[in-house]
Amino acid sequence: MVNLVAITVQTVLHNLLFGIALIFLIQWVFLGDLRCALIVAATIPVALLLAVMITVIQGESANLLSVGAIDLGIIVDGTVIMVENIFRHLAHHTPQEPSDRRIRLSDKLGWVLTGAVEVDKAIFFSVIITIAAFLPLFTMQGVEGQIFGPMARTYAYALLGAVIATFTVTPVLSSILLPAHVREVETFVVRHIRGIYQAVLARAVRRYRLSAAIAALFLVLCLSLGLRLGTEFLPKLEEGNLWIRAVMPPTITLEAGMDTVAKIRTVILSYPPARTVFSEQGRGDEGTDPDGAFLAEFFVPLQPLDKWPKGLTKEQMVKQMSERLNREFVGGRFQFLAIHPGTTSRKRCPA
Repeated sequence: MVNLVAITVQTVLHNLLFGIALIFLIQWVFLGDLRCALIVAATIPVALLLAVMITVIQGESANLLSVGAIDLGIIVDGTVIMVENIFRHLAHHTPQEPSDRRIRLSDKLGWVLTGAVEVDKAIFFSVIITIAAFLPLFTMQGVEGQIFGPMARTYAYALLGAVIATFTVTPVLSSILLPAHVREVETFVVRHIRGIYQAVLARAVRRYRLSAAIAALFLVLCLSLGLRLGTEFLPKLEEGNLWIRAVMPPTITLEAGMDTVAKIRTVILSYPPARTVFSEQGRGDEGTDPDGAFLAEFFVPLQPLDKWPKGLTKEQMVKQMSERLNREFVGGRFQFLAIHPGTTSRKRCPA
């Protein structure tokens, strides 16, 4: 259990830190201003902090399905709009050169305030619309409600925190970090994207029938793919272990099965990522248990990824282990599960 909690917390922190770094890099590449990228990225910690605070106050848990599923790009949308508008006002106003520095600061704060007020209503209503899109998730019941309900609530809390941060933290940081006069510069990436867009736009307007036909073709393709999608979705939780179920020949005895289980344990332990193996074999104590001595289950805790052989992934190891087990134990069937099924009332003979 301790390992599960540690791995889950590490996964959530990795997703959050990687998301913040990725958003900062993208903003820097497209805005072309390091200070603007820092201001945008500063919204994320404030929004997540408020989301976690409300979650704790509500008595809920911040887990992989709630915090780990938040789209950080949507959180900073409002901040990007406000920073760009403030940047535009600072760039289009020529700063005065008075001897009193307080006048220059007053002018700068006025431009920041004007840029923020111009887009406050638009940002607020856009966030309300985004939260409204999650309303169907709040109505889910049963297993779906248990899975997606926390995510929807945490998303709403994070968006609320993002709005508060956009209206408070963003103007303050803009007045502190941005100079009184800035210059709008198109970055290398934006300049090339704009050139491609203008060329394609001119051709699309001239050949509007062909453009409409291509768009309709993509629409039909998306609809056909959408009809082939399943109706259920469950996120995968990587606990860092394996649960292997082995079905041996039904006529095998308990003693002979124990020898086979010992050999299977040896094969599993021959792989460096396997830390140890716990095995169970035999019929459960319940009278309704249909299994017998022919069924064995193996719990395999794995080493941290940094201790694995270079280039080896979990999928590759599972494939290699499955092929080897099926080759060496003819007549047996092996099922690999990435998630430990948890506690069970079934009691088996330890092997």
